[in-house]
Amino acid sequence: MARKLIATEYVASVKPFVVRRRARWSECDPAGVVFAGNFSLYLHNAVSLFRAEVLAGFTAPTKSLSLVFHRALWPDEEFDMAVHVAEVRNSTIEFRVIATTGKKRERVFDGTVTTICIARHERKAVRLPPRVRKLAQEYAQRWPAPGQSRG
Repeated sequence: MARKLIATEYVASVKPFVVRRRARWSECDPAGVVFAGNFSLYLHNAVSLFRAEVLAGFTAPTKSLSLVFHRALWPDEEFDMAVHVAEVRNSTIEFRVIATTGKKRERVFDGTVTTICIARHERKAVRLPPRVRKLAQEYAQRWPAPGQSRG
């Protein structure tokens, strides 16, 4: 028997990394669908959970964010967000998130978040810590983003 999701979101899988979430009524607009602005929060939360679990708690501010919507979400609808490392650069990591729902894995949204490593007081970009770079590259090679190869 399938268990009903009680939490609003949780890590459903670490390898590959998937966050399962349930849309709440309070996240909806007057039309009864999830307000578009909430999708950026979903995206950020999934990437934050990924960094906590896979990148040893690494945190960094967001440099850029983009979303492409494919369909609406309804109250109490569950969806999965698969988080991928799309690219590791000198001081940034680009994450790609693909959200799907239902047994047929219908696409809900695609998003990217690029985080940048900065020197806190100087507010200047600095190189990613070697450990974070290694973890991100290993994950990207093992579970590449759709359209990317493993090498």
